Amino acid sequence: MLPALLFVLLVVSASGARLCEKSGYCSAGIVKPVYTDVSKPGQMKRLLESVAYRKELIVTAFTQNSNDFLDLLLQLHDELTRNGYAHIVALSFKEEDCILLQRQTPGMACVWDTSPVGYGMQGGPEHLWHLRWRFMGRASRMGYNVMSIDND
Repeated sequence: MLPALLFVLLVVSASGARLCEKSGYCSAGIVKPVYTDVSKPGQMKRLLESVAYRKELIVTAFTQNSNDFLDLLLQLHDELTRNGYAHIVALSFKEEDCILLQRQTPGMACVWDTSPVGYGMQGGPEHLWHLRWRFMGRASRMGYNVMSIDND
């Protein structure tokens, strides 16, 4: 269903209705944002139960290395929620990124993962790549469908 969601996002709605109405995945106003470290016991489950809609979730990785990335993330969130899709979460490797994001858009879920990673990966693009794929694997094993979107 997630590829269909992406397709619907790309199609202009002629009726003026929100795009999510065509797909049946209008989650705006239903899901609740979560801010937590998903490496801690029970927090991944808490996130999924609060943010996922009909067992589906959109995830994008984010770090505060540049304000350009923050702008792109805010634009992605705005486009998705304007079309009714609020079951999106930003993933980072540090809490500070989520604090910054929460100040800008309090309605968006943001989580960080403090799980250890290989030497030399801390804080770089490989770190985010690792966390994104780890996150997707964990959510999938818990019975959720995950669509990963780059925000750049």
